[in-house]
Amino acid sequence: MSGIEIELKLRLPPAQLASLRQWLRDEGARGGRLRARYVDTAERSLAAAGLALRLRHERGIWVQTLKAAGVGALDRQEHEVVLQRGAAANPPAIDPSRHGSDGSGGALAALLSDGSAPALRTVFETDIRRLSLPWRSRRGWVELSFDTGHILAPDRKPLTVSELEIELLRGSPLAVIEVARQIVHRHGAWVDPATKAERGYRLAAGEDTGTALRARPLRLDPHADPDEALAQVLAECRRHLVGNLARLAAEESHAPESVHQARVALRRLRSALRLFGSPRTHALDERARALAGALGLARERDVLIASIVPALAAAGAPSTDLATGTDARLEPRGIARARPSQLLVLDLLALEQELRSAPGASSPSSAPVIAVGAQLGATLAVWHRRVRRDARDFATLDDQGRHRLRRRMKRLRYGLEFCAALCGRQRYRRFIETLALAQEALGRYNDLVEAVGRYRAQAARQPQAWFAVGWLTAEATAQATRCADALAAFRSCPTPLKRQARRAAGEPATPSAAG
Repeated sequence: MSGIEIELKLRLPPAQLASLRQWLRDEGARGGRLRARYVDTAERSLAAAGLALRLRHERGIWVQTLKAAGVGALDRQEHEVVLQRGAAANPPAIDPSRHGSDGSGGALAALLSDGSAPALRTVFETDIRRLSLPWRSRRGWVELSFDTGHILAPDRKPLTVSELEIELLRGSPLAVIEVARQIVHRHGAWVDPATKAERGYRLAAGEDTGTALRARPLRLDPHADPDEALAQVLAECRRHLVGNLARLAAEESHAPESVHQARVALRRLRSALRLFGSPRTHALDERARALAGALGLARERDVLIASIVPALAAAGAPSTDLATGTDARLEPRGIARARPSQLLVLDLLALEQELRSAPGASSPSSAPVIAVGAQLGATLAVWHRRVRRDARDFATLDDQGRHRLRRRMKRLRYGLEFCAALCGRQRYRRFIETLALAQEALGRYNDLVEAVGRYRAQAARQPQAWFAVGWLTAEATAQATRCADALAAFRSCPTPLKRQARRAAGEPATPSAAG
């Protein structure tokens, strides 16, 4: 049996597990035990290709399943073969040919040199207790599956599993998101896209499950439909953001790099929403801005502890307690788990799903399609002009204006990264490198200015903080000179946009570099 599996995985705070289990039982959920073994080659060829092959024992029946990534965030390809009844202690042999030669089955066969099972070996196993409950929402029927248990790999400490899967039975995929919203409101759950297979592979490899996710390159087709292009950008921003939020939500200890990467993901997301300029994205942008602000406070503390305080100590500054105080508002785990953060994630998933399922989104139409390249090129040209103007006036800008320039440079950089196909290759590479250097200089300047404000406020109760104020002010002044030099180099770079994009924005074909 093959098809598309549409589901979403949620994790819950330990304090909410008992109440969720009791609610499911009160509603008539059925219990069962699922034991599975996941196989791969010695080189982990299946995992590298995005495939997961397992043999699972459920309700007295052995089932062999092959899974592969789908197009969107909620869907995965699944091919399932029911084998035989039997005891859990007597598993049948795994046979890759059971999945055929088309689609993911064909991809599996191509990975195995002889197309048979001898090359496969067990990488890890799962032992899960499941409570399952069909549940009806306004948009369709879903199945709630509460899984608790362990993932086991040789020579590794077992990994605890405690998650809720919401799988679509029939109706709209948005039913899954609708029910997830209810669980978030009722039980404080958070979205965690990692599958048991992904977590099992990481466990077997001894990898840190809390490693921060980074952005991946994205190259839009300038001839694509705007909705298709927006869905593609949102998918990458969602992957980057949700993966890091899930890591923060699950972490018992502080994870500065995941905080940083979550903020980068939010900036990329907000840049994309403004680049496309769709009215339906306004509420999403507001939620993203609020989350970015909350994580920004945590990031400022991280910079203070990791960079500013050591530099002050090296300069001989008297110690203060500025970086040692605790503030629950700055704890990334609480920020990531917070209801507004998770509602942003669900809103993002819903918009992505709506864009992909819109009429004509995946099939050609007889109606003419407006290519996205001209629209985005015009917007990027306007952003470039604004950044060049602010860069020219840097010496006269106040700190707020300089911070605004930095934000605009980030937005321009991310927008150009999405739209690299609209740019000349060599000009693009040089422009992005120069832009990144100017952005880095401004970032250091902003960190120093923020620190001056913090220490100045502290000096009222700890006079020794005035040393830090004076030293940081001098450093900020010197850094402003470095910023001016970096911005001058940036302004000397010609626009990377191709002639067609500049023409769409109403610019001359060869604008002057000085501008």
